[in-house]
Order: sequence, then structure tokens, then C-alpha cells
Amino acid sequence: MKVGVIYARSLNNVIGDKGNLPWHLPEDLKHFKETTRDCVVAMGRKTWETLPIKPLPNRTNLVLTSSSLYHPEVITSRSILEATNEAFYRRKDIWFIGGSNVIKRALKVADTVVVTEVLNNYEGDTTVEDLADEWKMISKTSHRSNTGINFNILKYERSDNYVSTNTC
Repeated sequence: MKVGVIYARSLNNVIGDKGNLPWHLPEDLKHFKETTRDCVVAMGRKTWETLPIKPLPNRTNLVLTSSSLYHPEVITSRSILEATNEAFYRRKDIWFIGGSNVIKRALKVADTVVVTEVLNNYEGDTTVEDLADEWKMISKTSHRSNTGINFNILKYERSDNYVSTNTC
């Protein structure tokens, strides 16, 4: 079972602005859809609330929240560990997709990270930190969107010599 984190960020680490992506990259949305298809996608409540389509089709949608949330096609969890256990129980890979707090916590348990690096700076109210040294880039592909925006898809794995001392 794969535990992954997937997100898009600008050069200045912006991932969102007022609940939206500050850019439009249809090719990245297609990549996201293909990568997460048939998997569990786990997100925070705010990310869930901003989705234009609920639930995301062809995926098991899981919302991390301490509040009550009811949707007939959504699972809720209170922690990253509970979410990963839910995916394990379902024998599915899990991708943590946002927001920034979920990404930060999920990086402690993930074995894979996929980052779409949008090659511009953007204004925004939600950011992520740079990946720590324990992550090793294993591939980088460069793209130009039909919207004129250049971007890279970066894939990382946790370094072989990393020993976690973090708790979820």
C-alpha cells in the first residue's frame, strides 16, 4: 500500500488563494485524476468544501475533520493515522491532497510525494513548506500547458537513510 502526498505549488510555495488554485492547468488536473484514480483521497474539511465536484469520482473520498460531516459517499477520520488505517483496511493506496496542514502532517508518514511545480510566483493565502532533506527526487518532467504556463512534475521518495522520530 502506497501512502502518498500530491499537490501543486508555485515557485513561492503558494498552493491556494481563497479556497481556489491561483492557476489553471488542465494537464495537471488530468495527471492528478490519473494518479489518484481508484485510490483513497484524503483531505481536510476546507479542501472538501472547495471541491467543485463532490465527491471526487472514481476514488474513495476521506475527509479529515474533528467536526461532524455527513455525505453518503464520504468517510471521515480524525487523524492521519486513522486515515491510513482506513486505506489499509480497504487495500487501497492513499493520497493526501490538502490543505496545507494535512500535507504537513501526512509528510511524516508518506513514502511518496508528487509535486506539480508551477513555474511562476503567485499571490495566495495558503502555502506549503519546502520538502525536507529526507526526500529524494526520483523524476522530473517538464511541461507547457495549453494555457501557456510552464510546470514540472516532480516525484520524490523518502531517502533510504531516513529514520522517523515524528509522531502523527
